[in-house]
Amino acid sequence: MPKLEPKQVQRELDQGQVWPVYWLHGQERMKSRELLKRIRKAVLGETPEKGSGSLLSLSEENLDAGETDAARILDAAQSPSLGGGTLLIVVRDAHALKNAETLAPLLGPRAAPGELVSVCVFLSKDLDGRTKFSKLLT
Repeated sequence: MPKLEPKQVQRELDQGQVWPVYWLHGQERMKSRELLKRIRKAVLGETPEKGSGSLLSLSEENLDAGETDAARILDAAQSPSLGGGTLLIVVRDAHALKNAETLAPLLGPRAAPGELVSVCVFLSKDLDGRTKFSKLLT
């Protein structure tokens, strides 16, 4: 996956194309939240109301990298969504993730959301360019 600016990501989302993995990082959390919101809408369609219990809410899983490991994220990403369609996995504090190279099987070309089993969005302070996974990602 190439390194993309937010405007490029938005343009691809508008064209109905998503990547299986996004690593959103930077000091401006507002930009990351807005881009996550746009990715969520592209993958899931209209987003569910909080606590609604709809099938859309079964199509999203939220994880914290400080409380889970890469193998658990990989397993979740390769499992079908309980709500049907594409599963959106949001991993917060991704900079704390250990053994991120385990996630390499998730990397692939962009596609229409319905063609992917899952889309993983990693929210992080930064991306350590020295790691094997970051080199695979970019």
